Amino acid sequence: MFYLNENYHVIRTSNNIFYQFHIDKHKKIIVEKYKNNILQSSIPLEKHVVTYSLDIDENNIIHFIYMDTDGTLKYTSYSINNLDNNHNHTDIFYMNTKNFNLYFLKLKILSNKPHVFYATKMKLKKTKFSIYHSYIKNTKWTNNILDYIETKSLPKPYIIDTYKHNIYIFYSPNNSSNYCIKQFSPDNNIWKPIDNNICIDDFNNLRFLITKTGVAYICYNSSKNKNLQLFIRYKDLTKSNSVWSKDILVSNNDDNAFYPSLISQDNSISVFWYNGSSIIYKNSDEKNHTFSNNKSLNFEKGNIINLTYLSNHSEDINIRSTSVFTNCCSQPFIPAYSQTKSITNSTKNLTTNLNTTSKKDNIKNNIPSNQENTFSKSCIKEKKNTIIHNDKNKSITKQNNKNIINSTNKNISSNNMNKQLTYKNINNKNKKIDDKSTNINDLNNKTNGKKIYTNESNYNITDKVLYIKKLEKTIQTLNNSIKNLNEENSDLQKKISTLTEQIEESKCNINILNKQLNMTLKKYTYLLDLYDYEINYLNYLKKSCESPLK
Repeated sequence: MFYLNENYHVIRTSNNIFYQFHIDKHKKIIVEKYKNNILQSSIPLEKHVVTYSLDIDENNIIHFIYMDTDGTLKYTSYSINNLDNNHNHTDIFYMNTKNFNLYFLKLKILSNKPHVFYATKMKLKKTKFSIYHSYIKNTKWTNNILDYIETKSLPKPYIIDTYKHNIYIFYSPNNSSNYCIKQFSPDNNIWKPIDNNICIDDFNNLRFLITKTGVAYICYNSSKNKNLQLFIRYKDLTKSNSVWSKDILVSNNDDNAFYPSLISQDNSISVFWYNGSSIIYKNSDEKNHTFSNNKSLNFEKGNIINLTYLSNHSEDINIRSTSVFTNCCSQPFIPAYSQTKSITNSTKNLTTNLNTTSKKDNIKNNIPSNQENTFSKSCIKEKKNTIIHNDKNKSITKQNNKNIINSTNKNISSNNMNKQLTYKNINNKNKKIDDKSTNINDLNNKTNGKKIYTNESNYNITDKVLYIKKLEKTIQTLNNSIKNLNEENSDLQKKISTLTEQIEESKCNINILNKQLNMTLKKYTYLLDLYDYEINYLNYLKKSCESPLK
């Protein structure tokens, strides 16, 4: 069986110690240390982790970025000798998880300094994704918006890579077939476009890699001749007049190529993929780009996993990869491309299988273990789970909208009560003013404008008038407050109307998704039935061929 698992990262240090990182079912980052293929320790590194990314610098310092369940994006670094000690965390920014989501978190180390990339999007609005680039400037973290993108169907709308002292981002601004590449220079902290017209039609599983020599590769799947075929193109970024090559067909016409992986090693490029039963790869040098015949990796019994591999070891110094294939029943997860060295050396350097009894539970927490299903059934299950997950998100969004409407109605009721109290106060003030005016008129009639004397104090008609003017100003202030409350009430009514529309739209989307789910299930049920029929028919033919002729 084959599995994708982005929660797994394997790091190999310069002194040949392996560290495996993964998120367990309790949202803890677990790090396991292997030395001489023997498990040395297994400790929880961080708690309450939603998503994470990591990288290692040339000094064997592991840089770690993650978002916790409270919505805080945190950064820290670890020495490989002090992983189990407490470390200081730096908060990069806080995100309101009720209104926003964070996606596609990626950490890259450039000249031993961290650069963080992520995308955010509002939950209740049809807005574009905002790509952020965060880095340390003058001892403080700065968060800058790199661009706005639309991503309706792409699993990874942007890919980050480095070459020498620059960072490169490969992405599609409009979720179309047109891609671009931008370059970031840490000397002036400026992004500049270097290629704005890269056209890729009808693709899946897009990969992007820059080799140590500065050659950029784009690899992708495309459906041709009823098969998912694999194509690659390249361009030398070190030459200003270089252009992209034509697409090169790497896989065979009569075979499928799933989940491609690019690995640059010395002056050669290797393309790995999964054909439904085994791992296939082809090699080529970076000059002629004439790929070899298909070769396969012979794993021992176990499951194949595709994960992120980072290394500082001298054997890997000239190797760069998008991801690597390995056997998840071998600990640590040694990359499968190490087997390709047997072509020129010997066949003894295969992946070492260790006793993994203590590790099986951890693997099962992160990787499905039903090995009896075929690859097509696992795909169907994955698609079904994706659709069901989308339905759950729609239901959660609908419930959030209802909660917001209820809260808004409460605010409106409170505002109405405040308005009634304000009107009551104004009426009381007006009544007092009328009483004062009546008293003043009586005094004017009795005294004809002369001063009067009482036992308590001397009153002047002018003082009465000033007091009335003061009350009039108070009334004016209260009238302004009423006007503001009316405007707030109007705004709240508009928000209620907008939220109501969004709820109706969510209902429609849920109905559409339900229909799509039913259609998809019917389609794959039909395919499974057809598959079972063909298997039975093949078995019948096999038995017929094996039986003696009568």
